[in-house]
Amino acid sequence: MPAIRMRVTRIKKATYPHEHTEVGGLGWSQTEDSAIDYIERGIYQYYVTLEGLAVELQIAMNGTRKYLTTRLGHGLPEGRLLSIPGA
Repeated sequence: MPAIRMRVTRIKKATYPHEHTEVGGLGWSQTEDSAIDYIERGIYQYYVTLEGLAVELQIAMNGTRKYLTTRLGHGLPEGRLLSIPGA
C-alpha cells in the first residue's frame, strides 16, 4: 500500500530542551520524531507548499540526530524544515 500524503501547514519549534518539535496540518499534529518514524516505515509522506510547489520532506542527519528537511528542486535551495516561512 502506498504511503498516505500529509500536507504540513504548521511547524512548532521546541522552545525548551526536553520539548519536541511538532509538525501538523488540518486536524492533526505529530512530533518530528513520530513523523520521521512514519516516513521510515512507509506509512506517511509529508509535504509543504512552497512558492506554489508541493515540496516533499525527507529525513536528514546532523551527527546522530535525524531531522526533517525539504527536498527541493526547480532552483530552490534544500534546507531545514524549520526555516521555511509560513509552512
